[in-house]
Amino acid sequence: DDDDDVVTICKICPEDMEVGLPDAVVDLPGMPPMTCAELESMGDAGDISEAVCRRIPDFVRDTCGCNPPCLIACESGRPFGNPDAIVDLPGLPPMTCEDLRVDGILGRIPEEKCEAIPESVIEDVCECNDPPTPTPPPTRAPTPPPTPPPTPAPVGTPCDICGEDMTIGIPGAIIEFPGEDPISCEDLQSIGDRGDIAPGVCARLPGLVNVICGCNPPCPVCGDEDLMVSFPDAEVSLPGMDDMTCGELQDMGYLGQLTEDQCERVPGLIDDVCGCNPTPPPTRPPTPSPTPSPTPAGKGVGKGVVPAPVCVPSYGKKG
Repeated sequence: DDDDDVVTICKICPEDMEVGLPDAVVDLPGMPPMTCAELESMGDAGDISEAVCRRIPDFVRDTCGCNPPCLIACESGRPFGNPDAIVDLPGLPPMTCEDLRVDGILGRIPEEKCEAIPESVIEDVCECNDPPTPTPPPTRAPTPPPTPPPTPAPVGTPCDICGEDMTIGIPGAIIEFPGEDPISCEDLQSIGDRGDIAPGVCARLPGLVNVICGCNPPCPVCGDEDLMVSFPDAEVSLPGMDDMTCGELQDMGYLGQLTEDQCERVPGLIDDVCGCNPTPPPTRPPTPSPTPSPTPAGKGVGKGVVPAPVCVPSYGKKG
């Protein structure tokens, strides 16, 4: 379906607002630091997912100057008599009168804070009541350029969350990223297949989901596919991992939850505890059959054969 392949443009400023500070640098969770102009280009190219896009305007509006212009000037329209005077207003950092005026023009002051600035403070601190001097016309806020109609965004690049040539071993496992709703490995891969994961974010995903999603190849923890642990209930403690039973460790290996480096070290650490190479019982030598004693040769019936004694009853008279 072609509609599923269309990626929605992400406007990083709130609706009907434009970036006023394209060179300002923003640092969003899960993304590398970049200028507002670069972030806007990613949004126009469809490289920002809808879930992330919904949270960006509130995060960058002050930094990127997305707020509507806030005109801060003397009521008479004349320049500040003391532009270097420090103004300390609630909700804003202390700054000079001139810096406050410029921030207002560039959209760095939220609309609600602009409306709350007392005119009397500006008049007194910035010395608007000095004798008037010839001044140029009042500074007018720049008119924002018209917003161009949205154009279909190009299809994003598919993203393999496990990395190239690797597959998910535990599709139902849940991943939790800061600021994002929990999501299963399977659903995250579906988003990647649609091209809804920005390339910069995609490059970091394998290192984040590798163990949780079971992206590693199966690992025989005893070192050989033909060997299994003999003591599955024995407790084993490995560097950098929680304590677990040998059976649980073996399951992790089958599911691809052990990295290749861990897989290489594990057999030598668990061999004795988990009974990977049980010692067979010693082989007993065969018991020889008893040798009969030699029979001495004698006279009688047959050569060398002594006849058995014969009891003969006596019938003589008593006395």
